[in-house]
Amino acid sequence: MADKYWFDQSLDDFKASINTEDTLDRPLIGLTIDWKVTKSGPDGKKVLSHPEYLVKLYVELIEQAGGKCYIIGFDEPLESYREKLDGLVIGGGRDIHPMHYGEKINGSMVPQESEDRWEAVKEMYYGLPKSCPLFGICWGLQFFNVIQGGSLVQDIQDKVAHNCKRKVSFKPDSWFAKTCGTELTGLCIHHQVISRAGRNIEAVGLDDHSNYIHAIEVREEGRFIIGTQFHPECSYRNEWFREIDPRNLKMMRGFVEKCTEYKRSRINHNLDHWHG
Repeated sequence: MADKYWFDQSLDDFKASINTEDTLDRPLIGLTIDWKVTKSGPDGKKVLSHPEYLVKLYVELIEQAGGKCYIIGFDEPLESYREKLDGLVIGGGRDIHPMHYGEKINGSMVPQESEDRWEAVKEMYYGLPKSCPLFGICWGLQFFNVIQGGSLVQDIQDKVAHNCKRKVSFKPDSWFAKTCGTELTGLCIHHQVISRAGRNIEAVGLDDHSNYIHAIEVREEGRFIIGTQFHPECSYRNEWFREIDPRNLKMMRGFVEKCTEYKRSRINHNLDHWHG
């Protein structure tokens, strides 16, 4: 991500403006974001920066789709939000270390914070209730694939063709096709893609240039996990807020509906427990 998107201002202040109390009874959807160390303070303490501008695009998409966004801080313990969330969106970011799929660095650009983010999201993946819906975007899709034993192409040769708008076609029987149609236009910003699909990973969307996997559904009983290699948060409208393809918003609305179902199931479970 370009330097202009990184900010040194307090994440706590930014979170406080987003993580406000909701009076509309919408599903609360966690958002986990990338971060980097920009410098060290006078006392030697590391200063962390977050891509606030890009995060706002995720927030807007989630809330336009009917959800309430909850930004998860860099060091926020799982216990502080585990029982709050009705869903989780794992946003884009920088490369996963290839040691997690048994390879050495050969094109990956691995920042010093890469392992910290991997461990934090891994804890969420295994620590949130199994039935909590998960949506991985770009890095998030790659995380799902790698945590399930898959691998990545570390540096695709035709990078220019994957930093632009691309048509993505979905399998007719997939959740994506049933939710937003058999194809859409998605904005791609990546230099890595899935190479070997992991366990229970079903490739349900391919791009129109290289036939790389651009959408997945994880087939595990009791779980709802989806991922896109493209970025729906800047594909339903661009950064100048001109419409690109509203089917991306329809996709997120479908995910929010899944989160609403999960929210209702949790409420019903708690009521049954209370009356029991």
